[in-house]
Amino acid sequence: VLRSTPSVQSSGSCEQAAEECVPERISARQRLRLLQERAAKLHTIKEHLQRLSKERREAANPTAGK
Repeated sequence: VLRSTPSVQSSGSCEQAAEECVPERISARQRLRLLQERAAKLHTIKEHLQRLSKERREAANPTAGK
């Protein structure tokens, strides 16, 4: 669900637009660091959502987990 699709990118977040407008100002190292930070955030969000959905399943069906 969180995977970026072409339609989402074309509407453009401010961050993406800024990167695309000035590609010469951002080094490959900076771009890599930004992507790594974004990946880490997405990973944290994914773990959080998985934990929430697990808790919700257990709350909906308390006998299943035991």
